[in-house]
Amino acid sequence: MTYSPLFQTCKMCNDLVESFLNNPAPYTSISPSPYPEFHNEDLHLQTQKQVRNTINVISEALDKFSLDELSISYNGGKDCLVMLIIYLSTIYSHFAKNNIDKLTNTKLHSVYINSEATFPEQDQFLDESVGRYNLNITKYENCSLVDGFREYLDENKNIKAIMVGIRKIDPYGATLSNFNKTDHGWPDFIRVHPILQFTTCEIWFFLKSLDIPYCELYDRGYTSLGGVDNTIPNPLLKDDKSKNGYLPAYMLLDDEHERLSRTSDKKKKSHEEKL
Repeated sequence: MTYSPLFQTCKMCNDLVESFLNNPAPYTSISPSPYPEFHNEDLHLQTQKQVRNTINVISEALDKFSLDELSISYNGGKDCLVMLIIYLSTIYSHFAKNNIDKLTNTKLHSVYINSEATFPEQDQFLDESVGRYNLNITKYENCSLVDGFREYLDENKNIKAIMVGIRKIDPYGATLSNFNKTDHGWPDFIRVHPILQFTTCEIWFFLKSLDIPYCELYDRGYTSLGGVDNTIPNPLLKDDKSKNGYLPAYMLLDDEHERLSRTSDKKKKSHEEKL
């Protein structure tokens, strides 16, 4: 039987995630390890726990909504990437045995909304990963989140829920739960937050352990990606001996300082992040 590209992508991600969950010992693709924490057994076990929790949240979303009613907000950043990989893996587990036709000749609904000038490296990785992971992405640029989501839902009235890669450390993330209905005048849909509890270190442990391609800006010291005008390499990763003058993002183990790459965070919190 010839399987659809989406089925193959979901199976590929499922193989990756299952290999991570079934491996009893700490491991990573970083060799030699730049710091001992990436070989720490507690970090390995804690990241496995976070992955299982994310699978449970996504499985609940798949029980509540059909694939045609679900979308994923995807911008190519590290957090969205982890969410996407686990989403694809969970789809395979959820549908592969009894509903294989659900993964035939289709791509996953996804949306990208941006109001800032982006780095060429961001744009390139976004386009590459959209193709790699079989996403049917709708892009809204030069508009606010609220306007972008409103237009997206007006054009896709079947969408009932959107997965968002926000974490507890992000602005306004601390008050969220795994499922939240929008308010504050936003368009009506359910926000699903599968990776809410992940820490920065766990995000990177997952990506590096499975050797998952990510945007090259992270290797230049950028720890949180916004727009060209408000994103800088993280000052805490400054290192004159490094190739780019900065250590890579995965060298920062402190959640508290991840968003030092966002200069706008020092000035004000964007109201759009309240959603």
